[in-house]
Amino acid sequence: MSAQSTPHGAVLKVISLGKLMSSPAAVAAELLAACTDMEFFYLDCTDWKDGSLSASQVQRLFQITKTLYDLPQKEKSAWAADHHHSEETIVGYKEAGIDPGPVEGRKDGFEGFMVREYLSI
Repeated sequence: MSAQSTPHGAVLKVISLGKLMSSPAAVAAELLAACTDMEFFYLDCTDWKDGSLSASQVQRLFQITKTLYDLPQKEKSAWAADHHHSEETIVGYKEAGIDPGPVEGRKDGFEGFMVREYLSI
C-alpha cells in the first residue's frame, strides 16, 4: 500500500485494485487499516488490466455514482443511516460534517452511502 499527500498535507492510503483482485488475502490487512485508521482510501484502478472491467463499464459506474450524489440533499437524507446502532448494522446515507474528521476539532468533509457486505477474509 502506498500513500498520497493532499494539498493540505493529509496522507491518504492508496489501495491497488490489481493487487486486491489478484491477492485479496495479501491486501486484506492494508484494506482494513485504511478503513479503520482514516476511514477513507483511494482505490487505484490504473493497474487493473485483466479485461474484466471495460472502460465503458467504468464510465457507466461513474455516471450512476454521479447521478446518486447529485440528487437533492432532501432525497439523499431520506436514506439516512441510523448512527445509534452498532457499526455492524449501519447502512444508508451519511451527510458530510456529521462525524469528527481526522483533524482534531474539525468535522469530516465527505458524504457517503454505506453499504455493508459481510465477507470472510
